[in-house]
Amino acid sequence: MHHGSPYRLGSAEATNQSSEQKIRLLMLPCRLLRAMDFQPRLGVVTRALQLAAPDLLHFFLVAGSVFICYCMMGFLIFGNSLSWFATFGTSVNTCFEMLLGEFADVNSDPRALGG
Repeated sequence: MHHGSPYRLGSAEATNQSSEQKIRLLMLPCRLLRAMDFQPRLGVVTRALQLAAPDLLHFFLVAGSVFICYCMMGFLIFGNSLSWFATFGTSVNTCFEMLLGEFADVNSDPRALGG
């Protein structure tokens, strides 16, 4: 058992703790919706989500697959010339920013895109 400061955790322990916190944070809206289920008017939201769950799952599977394909294409096509696509991780970040409408970084050096 570790009796030192909680800030002096080893990197594996800190990673595990961080992962647990992320999972708990993701589960928080689910707990909130479950708590709202008892009230008839607020329960409409949870029942609608339950009915829509299969369709939402299929939508997110298809949308996620298309997004990953765009990330891979950006990495393969622009990885050698643009730092924003140099690794697959940076390509995912760049594509997500572009999905949100932020094109300033990519448009700052149009000569790097070629053509």
